[in-house]
Amino acid sequence: MAYTIDSRISYSMVDSEKYLKLGNIVDFFQDCSTFHSEDLGRGIDFLCERNMAWLMTSWQLIIKRRPSHGEKVKITTWPYDFRNCYGDRNFTLHTEDGELLVEANSIWVLVNTENGHPVRRMPEEISSAYTLEPKIEMDYAPRKIRIKGDYEELPAIKIQKFQIDSNNHVNNSQYVYMAAGCVPDDLKYSEVRVEYRNAAVLDDEVIPRIFREEGRLVVRLDGRDDQVFALVEFILEA
Repeated sequence: MAYTIDSRISYSMVDSEKYLKLGNIVDFFQDCSTFHSEDLGRGIDFLCERNMAWLMTSWQLIIKRRPSHGEKVKITTWPYDFRNCYGDRNFTLHTEDGELLVEANSIWVLVNTENGHPVRRMPEEISSAYTLEPKIEMDYAPRKIRIKGDYEELPAIKIQKFQIDSNNHVNNSQYVYMAAGCVPDDLKYSEVRVEYRNAAVLDDEVIPRIFREEGRLVVRLDGRDDQVFALVEFILEA
């Protein structure tokens, strides 16, 4: 069954033009899915007691319009598939009047927190708690993001305490905030994809490297020693 929360675009969520920031869209969706699990009795404490955690592997967000300061919105999520260690979820962001603002797909992996490996099989006590709904009819992109050619390297970003979540690594939305900060103000985008590879932790240095192609820009967030934390692709408006 789909799960919905109501909210309003606050001043702390908007950019210099008073539009909802990209990272806050991801925060909205992440919070909605977390509340969904909590209300079903399958939240953070339930998983922690069983040495498990959901980790994000990818996002695909199709942005119709970013809401502005003061608008009232509805955030909705539902799972549409469980397979082995993976869970697939859709999300929507609507205005109070029903205008579709953002639709999204996400892929999560359930991991054993003792060894860091994906679980062998989705536990029945988790999958049975959710009601699967049909997936959104949208153009689903591959999870992997391709890059090629030369890149522009920007100054390194040192990970701070406020970017760390209950899993003791950088929260998935923080990579989106970092990447969005690397996009020039004059570039407008209508779709964003994120591929997560490795988890950054406190005091790590993240090196943004920008790859440009016609119609798209990819920010690869690298660590030292050739480690890749995440890739964030921005599909530019025509």
